[in-house]
Amino acid sequence: MKKIKHLIFDFDGTLVNSKTLFLTLFNELAQKKGYRLMDELALLELKNLSFFERAKYLKVPLIHLPFIIPVIYKRYKAHLPQLKLIDGIETVLATLYKAGFSMDIVSSNSEENIRLFLEAKGINYFSTISCSKNVMGKDILLRKLIKEQGYRHEEIIYLGDEARDLEASNKVGIQTIWVAWGYDTQTLIETLRPTYLAHQPSDLLAILL
Repeated sequence: MKKIKHLIFDFDGTLVNSKTLFLTLFNELAQKKGYRLMDELALLELKNLSFFERAKYLKVPLIHLPFIIPVIYKRYKAHLPQLKLIDGIETVLATLYKAGFSMDIVSSNSEENIRLFLEAKGINYFSTISCSKNVMGKDILLRKLIKEQGYRHEEIIYLGDEARDLEASNKVGIQTIWVAWGYDTQTLIETLRPTYLAHQPSDLLAILL
């Protein structure tokens, strides 16, 4: 892929397997707020629902959404040592870095959490880490990153696992790779027409190199 020079990654679900941790942290909050508790079966059901359909399923009022994610990510920090990279992704990152791609992260997680995790794992491939508490505001982060770094739209590809990753990329007008090992199912994201599909980390090398 000759035109692509810049890779922008989502974090949770794309680089890091944080599903179990999110389940635990959400349930701790749900017990206090009266939301519906989640188990592994419910998590599978949620993979086929949109972001707002998930809120309804979990009995989370929409007005609570802007406050839930920051609370969860604040508690997330204490559990960083138990988090693991997606199997095989570290080798992929090293290969892409050696191939000369620039790499950045755009995430709804906190910059502190991401930096602490990457430092603990000895990973230093990423030029910038852009974060926002607005879970539906990744398009704003992408536009800001592109402008600040002087990237050309046709030279960028965003890699993410959720529909909102693809929605943000479509708004900005950049190519996408949807990764199948994260939070959302292929059925949910098909209408968003990702440029490429990756069903395992090694697929990223086949697509990009």
